[in-house]
Amino acid sequence: MKVLLVGVRGHGGEEVYSSLLRDRPPAGVEVEATFDFHASCRFARCNRSAEVALNRLAHPFMPFNMGFRVLRVDPSVDLVHVHTHPTLLLGRRGRPVVFSAGSSHYVYGTEYEGWDDRTMRRWYGRARATYGALGILDGMLHNQAIDVAYTFSEWARRSYLQMGVPETGIRVLYPGFDIPAPAPRPERSEVTFLFMGRQAARKGGDLVLQAFARVRAVLPRAPSLRHRRPSPGPLEGVEICPLAPSDEVASIYAAADVFVNPPRAEGFGFTNAEAQGHGLPVISTRIGAVPEVVDDGRSGLLVPPNDSVAVAAAMRRLGEDAGLRKSMGEAARAHFERRFTLSVFQSGLGSLYEEARDLAARRGA
Repeated sequence: MKVLLVGVRGHGGEEVYSSLLRDRPPAGVEVEATFDFHASCRFARCNRSAEVALNRLAHPFMPFNMGFRVLRVDPSVDLVHVHTHPTLLLGRRGRPVVFSAGSSHYVYGTEYEGWDDRTMRRWYGRARATYGALGILDGMLHNQAIDVAYTFSEWARRSYLQMGVPETGIRVLYPGFDIPAPAPRPERSEVTFLFMGRQAARKGGDLVLQAFARVRAVLPRAPSLRHRRPSPGPLEGVEICPLAPSDEVASIYAAADVFVNPPRAEGFGFTNAEAQGHGLPVISTRIGAVPEVVDDGRSGLLVPPNDSVAVAAAMRRLGEDAGLRKSMGEAARAHFERRFTLSVFQSGLGSLYEEARDLAARRGA
């Protein structure tokens, strides 16, 4: 099966996911991808003038999307997979389309931008009319022209249903990751907490620093913290780490005992899943899709948002109890293997591709 992938560049987890779709497709699938605006690929040619026009004239009135793509599909393509970008496909000729999104525009507008429901519905009314008139594909705003749409979590799926997408119009497929080699964690003289995040404010990096200062003052064995973002000033026990290449990430997880990531807004949280794959108990926030990623009380501890005191209490609990760290780390690894392995993801995606082809065939019959 030849699949054209319209992916995302420069948006953190969305680019990571686009790369996963491109580099690790299901068995029997050949993928050719375009991630950048105005970029063609072997399976599609970009209509630059139309793409520029849409992004200059329409996008300013619909700021909750990542920008429009306009592509003419090569006749050899069997299926088109669009991730997140609203896309106008020229020369589609009945080919099946799969649309995926980490969360949804509604989640981005309400959770990240703080827009109220009335504002979102006003934007959505305008966008639905525009997308329908122009034939632009989107999982929420012009779902009727898509064969299969899916998102990363049940939490995100509910936002689609809330905005009028029928239950059969949106599925859930959790992302998948390679299974890391088991990393034994011998008893250490001190506990190492780890925080990683590109957007430190949204990911709660400041909350981790505040909580760590509290914990360090009371634990009998002074812990350490590895933090992937600069602290506001020198803090004893904190090691600041620059963003590391992907081939060094496994060693960073292996050197830690607890992963701490208390975001203020989160669509999914790839690092929470990755940390569990490395056998780390996770401290995170009870928001968004996080309760689906972290099994509260088993593979980690979830706390209220924006609460450094609660983060500190969770850090102290795991910092003081080596047995709890061990049991939660083992449960984290098992939870990862059940839900987030690459093989589970590839099998699910392959089934969705086949379903989309069957639906398109029945539509054209």
